[in-house]
Amino acid sequence: MASASYTLRCVGLLLRIHAATSFHIPAQEQVALDKLTRTSWRPFQSVLIVGSSVDRNAISSNYPGETFTFKQEKVQHNVVLDQARNVSIAVLCHPGVGLNGDLDAPFWNPSVTHEMPQAHSNGPAGRIPKNTLPDHGGNNGAHWKYEPTWKIIEDAPNFGHITFGPQPPDLVVVESSLWDLASWWQLTGHQATPERLEQWCNKDVPYLLKKVTDAFPKSQVVFRTAPQVAPENKGAERWTHANFETMHDCVMRRSAGTGKVFEHVGVIDYHGIMDKLISSTSDEKLRRDLWLEDGYHPSDVPGRLYLNEIFKLLGAEPLHAPPQARAKLPVEDEYDL
Repeated sequence: MASASYTLRCVGLLLRIHAATSFHIPAQEQVALDKLTRTSWRPFQSVLIVGSSVDRNAISSNYPGETFTFKQEKVQHNVVLDQARNVSIAVLCHPGVGLNGDLDAPFWNPSVTHEMPQAHSNGPAGRIPKNTLPDHGGNNGAHWKYEPTWKIIEDAPNFGHITFGPQPPDLVVVESSLWDLASWWQLTGHQATPERLEQWCNKDVPYLLKKVTDAFPKSQVVFRTAPQVAPENKGAERWTHANFETMHDCVMRRSAGTGKVFEHVGVIDYHGIMDKLISSTSDEKLRRDLWLEDGYHPSDVPGRLYLNEIFKLLGAEPLHAPPQARAKLPVEDEYDL
């Protein structure tokens, strides 16, 4: 099916031909053309998420079978082209602020990985582009190379050009949390101290956001808070629930009254979304269903609500729960949250 932008170009071409030749378009066809330009066309918008597997899972679980990766891109990522909304979303993963908060090694690295050569591809055209691989629900088996965060940010505009075309992304979402807590635990031998979390709040996050806003001066930038993990989760040795509350309180405190966590950087409160879902039900099984088996990656429902916050910023229609999933929702209407 042709993309909406392609359809509009065709309509525009027909109208220019009409204007140049004074060729009469029958009234019925003119009404159809007018309706098409009003209802079918949406401006193409793009979103780059500089985040983690939490973000990758949000799009892979809500766009099953539709996400993909560029075959030769060496940094962990995935992409989806939402034709209904004419929005492209790409997640580019990074390893956090690092031990010292300078966006450089050492980081927590869960496995030995292998380098893959750089690739180039055309921008979005309403369908999955060439030189890509299906994402298989976020677990495509590729061996990724872990670059330092500063380098990922430095290269992110080029990744955006490959993914979206020459225009900068309309929205850039930034996150840093799970990798930070895991890095500090692994590299110091203990969980994050209050002092380390205070440094994260006052120095590390502003530095991260300064680097991102410098890289994308023409894009709207927002920071995503970290969703709470399940009471029992497979990363429990790395972090505590109090750690996530402290990180969330930091961002909310910094943005209080202005909604800006750093200069012109807004906030998407994924932590708040998860809190509302948790408090909306007393059914322990439904609560457990809010996470994947590991207990720290949210499931499709909170992921969908998170994506809808992105669509809200773009002025796009929200994603709706599939009919078979609505009976399992912990709330009557997830859009009331």
